[in-house]
Amino acid sequence: CLPVVPFTSIIGIFQTIAGPGARAALPEDVREPHRRSWTIFVDRGAAPLIRVRLPHSWRKSPVSRLVCLIAQREGLPAWDVHLASARGPLQAHRALLSCVLFRETLFLRRGPPSSDEVGIDDGARTTLWVFGRHVCGQVSPPVPQPGLTLHDVRSVALGAEHVLVVTRTGLALAWGGNSCGQLGTGDEKPRGWPTSLHLLGAVRCASAACGPRCSAVITLDERLWTWGEHQPASAPALLHTSWVNRHGATDCGLHAAQVAFGGAHMVLLTSGGAVWTWGYNESSCLGWPAAMVHASLRHGFQKPRCPVVLPQALCVAAGAAHSAALVDAGGGRGVPYLWGDNSCGQCGVGGGGCLPLPMPPPGFEAESVSLVRCVGGTSVLVCHSGRCYLLGGGARVEAASSSEEEGGISEGASSAGSEGEQEAGGEGGDGGGA
Repeated sequence: CLPVVPFTSIIGIFQTIAGPGARAALPEDVREPHRRSWTIFVDRGAAPLIRVRLPHSWRKSPVSRLVCLIAQREGLPAWDVHLASARGPLQAHRALLSCVLFRETLFLRRGPPSSDEVGIDDGARTTLWVFGRHVCGQVSPPVPQPGLTLHDVRSVALGAEHVLVVTRTGLALAWGGNSCGQLGTGDEKPRGWPTSLHLLGAVRCASAACGPRCSAVITLDERLWTWGEHQPASAPALLHTSWVNRHGATDCGLHAAQVAFGGAHMVLLTSGGAVWTWGYNESSCLGWPAAMVHASLRHGFQKPRCPVVLPQALCVAAGAAHSAALVDAGGGRGVPYLWGDNSCGQCGVGGGGCLPLPMPPPGFEAESVSLVRCVGGTSVLVCHSGRCYLLGGGARVEAASSSEEEGGISEGASSAGSEGEQEAGGEGGDGGGA
């Protein structure tokens, strides 16, 4: 099950071995766009390109069928050639729809692909199950997402009214609301069916992330592409070279490992453990020391300046107006740091207001935190012990962990920790579940 932090819906990914999923009637405006034919181009290493026009039914055919067709046309043995896209070699058993875009140019190469290029395929398949409100307003029970049955989903993210997924073949697909261009299709027309992002066809996507009305992917070469509200454009743009980063003025957007979206700010974790922030800073959610002195850094859209002063970070999160990071304290122990809006106590300290700089919340000196998530005005801390702490709003509620008490939840006052801190029992999992 992949970790997700939902806004208005919940999506689960389950690994299936065999057998078709449940079927359900689809709303009339949630259906697959129909094409009579499917056109692709093949570069054989010499001009001109081969134009291949396939029947629409071929979208479910394996890549090996297309390889045989092209090899026969060129007079080559099918076992001695393979096809590759800009994202890498195509695996012979994959369906064409799951790894080839409409009107994409493929490359005909001699010999079998190397194992390093293809990667390890364990044969397992992932299916995306969805439930909740459709774009048309109709509510549906849990069903496999239509339009993704041929795809092997690797990463999924949810916005306020849209969904973004990344498949194992490196494709990105999106559907839902599109009022701010958050689908990455280059327009503002909503989609009720998973739509491949052709503007990302030249890169191999590795993970997906969504804000309320914006989206991002991190590619295999650790570069960040963003689009939508508060982003460089309504179409996918490389953040590092965009106007947001002053066209490459800083290293923000490079070596990306994880990105989190708040209400109007962004937090980026690099593979080296550095944390970058940018966006609106009225609640000091960017964690910049200079913003405490210069008022101009607290108003209006702020571009990346420098990494946040933190030890090496392991993961990051962003709430509506606050931010969080889990840093490595050595010995396998993780320490959370929170900053920004604290009006609901989401930063773990009393008094409300804002925390301008990252600080660890009091009361966690004896705990080792394994995961940090933020949802709205709440922070979620999951510990290695299996306990889950919710920071933000209300009185402290303590419940026994599942390892200590099965089948029951006890509530009561606790003298430990600050007011507004809630502790929920259960085994450690992703922040979305908490």
